Amino acid sequence: MATWKEVLLDGGGGGGGTTTATPTATFPATAQAGASMSGTIDNHISSATYVGKVFNSSGTEQSVTVTIDSSGNISTTAPTTVATGYELRIFCADVGELRSNTVTKTFSVTAATTFSIWRLQGVDSSGNNSNQRFALVELEYYPNTNAGGTHEPNGNATSNTSISGVTISAGHTYSSYSPWKAFDGTTGANAGSMWWSLNATANNNWIQLEFASAKNFQSVKLHLYGGFSDATYFKILGSNDGGTNFVTALDTTAIVDSGNATVITHNF
Repeated sequence: MATWKEVLLDGGGGGGGTTTATPTATFPATAQAGASMSGTIDNHISSATYVGKVFNSSGTEQSVTVTIDSSGNISTTAPTTVATGYELRIFCADVGELRSNTVTKTFSVTAATTFSIWRLQGVDSSGNNSNQRFALVELEYYPNTNAGGTHEPNGNATSNTSISGVTISAGHTYSSYSPWKAFDGTTGANAGSMWWSLNATANNNWIQLEFASAKNFQSVKLHLYGGFSDATYFKILGSNDGGTNFVTALDTTAIVDSGNATVITHNF
């Protein structure tokens, strides 16, 4: 990737015109991974050109686009790596003047927990997609940690689209063990009311909820039918672009099988 070199040109003393005023900007101090970020150039000059780029704390340019429109509105996407010390750097080049000093706005990226699509993906101990079968009696997402609050989806499904504002789907389903059966309100050791991914391949061993609007969750609870489930690890992935790109909200430790009725809760 090309290195962005900052060069300050001094308009005084050399007879080369004046230097554009350094931009001042309002920009968030934190954002979730992959989330949209917006701000404003406070002393925006309508005739000027603004250039913005994002760097990490080591000074490496990030592969995100910064757009500054004709009204001084800043828009970009937060990097997908959780870290502190990211920098949005902006300079201005006004017509007939030398470019300004650079304004730097520092921000942090936190783990993403607000998505319109929430996907559970089977993985192995290295985090790679795995085909180990899931027998998922019920899957519940909660707004608070430790399964606190009212879980989503809030209703007992009778089909993949029976709950208003929610579409349920899976990459693979064995026989009649449909995805919606993991959201029908049934818990305990009930093999007749579960989503089962027997014979799944690694890349289609997932089940997901797509909400009409983005939802923020802080924990997830799985009810497994242990006798039919071999999965030992899973990830929770999220997307806000219709499933084109996903970021990891949760990368779990091992599933502990305690018999046919296994209940697991994880916080994001």
